[in-house]
Amino acid sequence: MSTVYGVTAVHKDKMFRFLTTRSPGFLGLDTEFGVWPETEFGDGVIIDFVDTGIWPERPSFNDRGLGPVRASWRGGCVDAMDFNASLCNNKLVGAKAFHAAATAMAGRSSGNGVSSPKDLAGHGTHVASTAAGSEVRDAGVGIFARGTARGVAPKARIAMYRRKGVFVVLAGGNEGPNPSTVSNAAPWVTTVGASSIDCLLPAYLRLGNGVVLVGQSRYAVKADRSDMSPIVAVACRKDVALENIVGNILVCVDGVGADESVVGAAGGVGLVSLDNSNWFRDAGDAAYEMISGTSMATPHVAGVAALIKKKHPNWTPAMIRSALMTTAGTLDNTQRDIIDNGVTSGSRGATPATPFAAGAGHVRPQLAVDPGLVYDAGARDYVDFLCSLNYTTEQLRLFAPDMATCTTTTLLGDLNYPSFVVVFHGRAGDVRTLTRTVTKVSDEAETYNVSVAAPERVKVTVTPTTLEFTKPNENKSYTVEFRSLAAGNSMAGWDFGRISWENEKHRVRSPVAFQWKN
Repeated sequence: MSTVYGVTAVHKDKMFRFLTTRSPGFLGLDTEFGVWPETEFGDGVIIDFVDTGIWPERPSFNDRGLGPVRASWRGGCVDAMDFNASLCNNKLVGAKAFHAAATAMAGRSSGNGVSSPKDLAGHGTHVASTAAGSEVRDAGVGIFARGTARGVAPKARIAMYRRKGVFVVLAGGNEGPNPSTVSNAAPWVTTVGASSIDCLLPAYLRLGNGVVLVGQSRYAVKADRSDMSPIVAVACRKDVALENIVGNILVCVDGVGADESVVGAAGGVGLVSLDNSNWFRDAGDAAYEMISGTSMATPHVAGVAALIKKKHPNWTPAMIRSALMTTAGTLDNTQRDIIDNGVTSGSRGATPATPFAAGAGHVRPQLAVDPGLVYDAGARDYVDFLCSLNYTTEQLRLFAPDMATCTTTTLLGDLNYPSFVVVFHGRAGDVRTLTRTVTKVSDEAETYNVSVAAPERVKVTVTPTTLEFTKPNENKSYTVEFRSLAAGNSMAGWDFGRISWENEKHRVRSPVAFQWKN
């Protein structure tokens, strides 16, 4: 066909997926079957957000088809600068600014937006619409990603402030991939990392000679000027090829190992530095935006948690977190191991992710609403955990004001959490024994058998090896003996394994991390 007169070019047709609609579909959510219709799209569940505020006029916060908020809801919207409480509706049911700390730091409460829930940055609006945005058809970022936009729990209600006793989801931060860079790692909250999804934004660049190059972009423009400056965007590391950047304007992409000396080595005569802002995000006049990072992964998990809460209204936050963790997947959508795209392995982009990179795995909503077994924990368990860390009474009262003193002594590793961390002394034969309790949340009687995967230098013994449940909400405890079979030291790094309780219907998986200390 390309040789036929009048045909400029021929390109193989491909199926492209819209980003606007893709992330719920990537999580396995469908409007016709599965979790969404089973949970009524989260209708009636209220998701509270602590963020930069909200822009209530956005179409994502329309309340078409939603009834009034439940009578027990005690929140509401508060009039503030540039924010009229009448803008709230049956979707946005609460909005308030908690600005005392920001006001104290700024030295004033006016002119900086901190005293209003109106979103001047766009972050909070994006997060809220990702978790619980109403359906908006023909949404997109300019000409890109046109489609129907909706949140993960599209019929859940939104309140832009936090309230005691709720399931708390926090971002793990974007400081990785180096060790100990995750934020918000307290065991009573759910910490979320970010992953990539199978989404493409096709863009076609037509050169002056008629050649068409196919790539990806979020920028649509006709470049008809001859005096445009050449720009190269790279991670400014010392191993960058200088011959590829000499004579160009260099945009240093934020990331690990950025080094301004690269600019000087390439003959640069000046350097303009910007803080971690949104200047290079995407087109400012777009009605919708694309933003990446753990802040954007977090509302996806918050939306899934809302769906679980709708189906299981009596579940505790720990039970919801357990369901998310123990049913998470460690394979990508091609059924290969999730890959660690960080730089810690020395072979970037080719190393399977450990639990330190991927956590429990990728959230799977359809499995999370029916996990079979859950690990539950309450305030007393977390206080005992803090006691095992030798917190003083004064420190404990920051978490539990009515706490008198530590009354029990528990092992640090015995918090009833859906994962294990085992630290051995360097010698062979060292033993650690930990205990867990699981609660049956399925409807029918079930029997579970244990499955263990462990590194060669560790022997894992689980007692008992079979758990039989006959009653609803029945609890069963088990112990795990971890025995070091070889000497080791902290320089050898971490090893990993898993413990799973399985039957024909359910697989309840817990990751295990091992370390040897001198």
